[in-house]
Amino acid sequence: MDCPESRPAPCLLEQNGMRLDVSSRTLTGTRASVKLTVREAGVLIMLAAQGEPCSRSMLYQRVFGRDWRPGDRSLDVHVCNLRSKIARIGGERSMLQTRRNRGYALRPARPRLSA
Repeated sequence: MDCPESRPAPCLLEQNGMRLDVSSRTLTGTRASVKLTVREAGVLIMLAAQGEPCSRSMLYQRVFGRDWRPGDRSLDVHVCNLRSKIARIGGERSMLQTRRNRGYALRPARPRLSA
């Protein structure tokens, strides 16, 4: 008897009503699903893993693989695109927050109340 081909379980990240399938980089919300770029997914994963604001330099080093340089706005472009995609799937753009002098953070998940 042959064993079925084993596949690793997809790594999922769930937060604030969104679900990210890390292996396919698919972000799913209440309205739709969107495909994220490698860097968009990297930013989202870093912010979720940290649980607190991530500095620009940390995000550049871990997601982009290089140091941040003054005037480099590529992270801001990816964050803007990520906010648009979050809104497109039914999330709130404000879920991805800019923390002045600290970097970026995901808004903590809101507790759910049951009736």
